[in-house]
Amino acid sequence: MNKFIDSQEKGVFGEFVYMDFCLKKKINAVQVNQFGRDVEIFTHKKFNIDVKTSHKVKNWTNKKYRPYVSYDVVYIDENDNSIYLYPDLNSPLRELYYGHKIANLDKAYKDYKCRPSFTKIQFNPIKNFKSMILKQSTKKKIRFVYRVITHEWKGYADNIPGKNWKNFEATIFFNLNFDWINDTPILDKAYVFISNEMNEYPLQDAEKRQLNKGIETVLNWELFEKNYPNRIFSSLDELIDFFS
Repeated sequence: MNKFIDSQEKGVFGEFVYMDFCLKKKINAVQVNQFGRDVEIFTHKKFNIDVKTSHKVKNWTNKKYRPYVSYDVVYIDENDNSIYLYPDLNSPLRELYYGHKIANLDKAYKDYKCRPSFTKIQFNPIKNFKSMILKQSTKKKIRFVYRVITHEWKGYADNIPGKNWKNFEATIFFNLNFDWINDTPILDKAYVFISNEMNEYPLQDAEKRQLNKGIETVLNWELFEKNYPNRIFSSLDELIDFFS
């Protein structure tokens, strides 16, 4: 068994093989690794692809973001030292390449070791927010943090207050919901933390998973929302006015 088969490296390797195949077939594809997809393919429209790498299954069943994302399987067959592609039903590659051998396993792995990834093209969902706020703000040293929620999720961000908040005058945390119909993040709420007030904000001991990240204390979000409603904004205009 090849050493990467049961490791975390498997998924990265599968994405490399997928992108390499698209390049060789002149398929217009970019690697993004965000918003529930690994790759975006452009034909008559844009297709979102979550690349799954497996040596057990050829069709992926856990399709969290369907119908907005297609789940293409890069199937590793060690018996004949080959890699096959099994595109999802809604994938633009389904008709031409279902069950298609896309690479020799040993050669693909050697290529991967020499060049393990393609350039990622990622969208920064708060780029415009940052420029508009900094243009109007009297505070110029602002830390911008965000989370994009693409599916039903319960919890809070771990990195508030974080380790380097003292280097800034304020921290803005953007909570963004992903609009799957329009395929874009949209603002839910923005939370403002003024650095010289940070010691006043309610904190709580970190949970085990947070301690494993080296985080000792985190914001008590429920108490913060209750006690500091004037630091929570639901529109960009309100947020800009606050910093003007």
